[in-house]
Amino acid sequence: MGYHPHEACPLFRSGHICRRKGAQIYSEKIVILHGKEKVASHQRSYRGGDWCIRLEHYLNTLLRKPGALTHSVAWHTAHEGIRKLYEKHFQGENKAFVMLLLYAKENGFSQDELVRAALSLQARGVRRISAEQVKAMLQSGADKTGNTENEEQDSQEQDIENAALGTLDSLTALMGNMEINFLQTNKQMKQ
Repeated sequence: MGYHPHEACPLFRSGHICRRKGAQIYSEKIVILHGKEKVASHQRSYRGGDWCIRLEHYLNTLLRKPGALTHSVAWHTAHEGIRKLYEKHFQGENKAFVMLLLYAKENGFSQDELVRAALSLQARGVRRISAEQVKAMLQSGADKTGNTENEEQDSQEQDIENAALGTLDSLTALMGNMEINFLQTNKQMKQ
């Protein structure tokens, strides 16, 4: 048997599966193309029969079938912090979580940045983290990248940020209460 590493490649918009002729193989990486569009890139593996599977390559497919998220091979090879984030805050909300991962990918945020944003929210006392809160935290961190590390954050900016986070917490609690009230009312009507 020869050397056959595998690049896992999900279905794309046109419904075609990547073919070997759509790959550019370099000494250090493999680039997968769909037509002339780069759709995936991996560090090259020289281990025979090795599979390189990355969750972010499957996000569009998982968006159509979000229930498959935690059962997929890509999920089991995903970043541990991403899996913990899902288990703690997004269990049963597969579509919202996949959309958050897709947002991060499309806006150039790494999975580490995504996890750090969620941890930052937790450090601020947020108990139930939503995708919108993580997106806001990612954006607030991205907006500050131009500042030097030694610059102190303006107190007015800090006040605005604290007020916004308080509002998000209140809205999250309100939405949770509305859902509980709706379910109770619905249950009473059925009785």
